[in-house]
Amino acid sequence: MSKLLRDVFNIEAIKGLTDRLKSAYSPLNSDLFYKDATSDLSELDYGERIELITDAIHKHLPKDYDTAVTILLNSLPPAIEATGDFKFQSRDFINLPHCRYISKFGLDNFDLSINALKEMTSRFTSEYDMRYIIEKYPQESIALIKTWVNHENLHIRRLASEGTRPRLPMGKRLQIFVKDPSPILPILEALKNDESLYVRRSVANSLNDISKDHPDLAADIAEQWLKEDFEHAKWVCNHAMRSLFKAGHVKALAISGYPEPKGVEVWGIDIKDTTLQVGDDLQFSFVVDNNSEEDINLMIDFELILLKNNKKYSPKVFKLKKTILKSGKKLKLFAKHPFRERTTRKYYSGKQYVRVVINGERQAPVQFYLHQG
Repeated sequence: MSKLLRDVFNIEAIKGLTDRLKSAYSPLNSDLFYKDATSDLSELDYGERIELITDAIHKHLPKDYDTAVTILLNSLPPAIEATGDFKFQSRDFINLPHCRYISKFGLDNFDLSINALKEMTSRFTSEYDMRYIIEKYPQESIALIKTWVNHENLHIRRLASEGTRPRLPMGKRLQIFVKDPSPILPILEALKNDESLYVRRSVANSLNDISKDHPDLAADIAEQWLKEDFEHAKWVCNHAMRSLFKAGHVKALAISGYPEPKGVEVWGIDIKDTTLQVGDDLQFSFVVDNNSEEDINLMIDFELILLKNNKKYSPKVFKLKKTILKSGKKLKLFAKHPFRERTTRKYYSGKQYVRVVINGERQAPVQFYLHQG
């Protein structure tokens, strides 16, 4: 992957796209298309580059939508074979403007547009642009997408799940399914034990989305899947309930083997340096003591409660360790967290807190201070 995500839409990639469009549509003025698709490219971010290329396609292809879609489909590279836990590569992103063309200019043509995205998704996922069609035609879309769950092409099976996710990162939120996810549940049921990890991961991610708005429903679904004990049930459910684990959802933790930690104590929380500069590491240790009469499965995390720009606090859970602690035994743990600023993460000077989380049960917070350098 390029250092910056926007760089997947680079000069070389756009030149290749130009050549493919020319092969599919001989009247294309390649020089003018290339000029429009690269205009001020260095100044544009990821999303702006997508729009630039998409608008160039629209400008230089025939205005008749059906004709333009036929050209776009004929200009696609061969379908990408996916195995294992597949991920698209940097070179594949250049096919994304094809999908964006559909969602930007084709919303008045349901059948042609949704089937074009179905075909395109084998070159680069059309999960982002499918959402515009679903939003406009929810019932028609779900009825058709349900027929894809048995498709021989795993890209299309995954699109059935990924394209209907309520809260797809970087994608348009499908508020209709945020409010009521019941229409997409049959899709997840059909794909939960798919032979492809690529598809199963999408199912788990969709159920994780659901858990953010309907935690009890998601936990109930996971409980039923675990009872069914299909081949990949444990992995799918653990991945699907990761947000519930961090939130300390009692049922989600219990059905996954992490009961209420009765008789378990946390003590001796020791922060190495309680005054830090941005760029330093927070280092701390603590002891977990099992005073109960039974061995217990423990999911041990820590939660940072950090000051935001508006002077309010925001919690975030970080994974630390899963273990079985025998009755009467103690466990000393060490943790480290780097305070490095990134483009998507900024820290603010002042009092901060850290606390240990055992099987979702939050311990008393301990304070430290963080300052800008």
